[in-house]
Amino acid sequence: MSDTDVDKYKDMLDMPHHVSTRHAPLSMEQRAAQFLPFQPLTGYEDVIREAGRLTESDVSLTEDEKDSLDFTLDTALENGACVHVRFFEPDSKKEGGAMRDFEGVPVRVDDAGNIVFQDRTKIPVSAVRAMEEV
Repeated sequence: MSDTDVDKYKDMLDMPHHVSTRHAPLSMEQRAAQFLPFQPLTGYEDVIREAGRLTESDVSLTEDEKDSLDFTLDTALENGACVHVRFFEPDSKKEGGAMRDFEGVPVRVDDAGNIVFQDRTKIPVSAVRAMEEV
């Protein structure tokens, strides 16, 4: 501030601080809340986090691989054997998904094309990418 600016407001410098007769003074918490971080875009951080989350692309199987999986599944169903299944689970929010592993005893294949295991877990046959008896 230059000297000319101070001269303009010199008469105000010695005035007492104004206290409102209508509004009660704010508490310390209320005064502090005025200076909290401002987030105009609620949910923006969630969008950034979701965009940065990595997904895998699905791998398609050859006919020979599908035949091999069918054979392994049929054998496991007949023998009641425990199998290790690797399957693709599509992501519900963005393109791609993740490869998951599961181990269990298959009981049947239902009408919807899901492998039903003893613990009632269902995995779509179309999602299975690898299967082997344990």
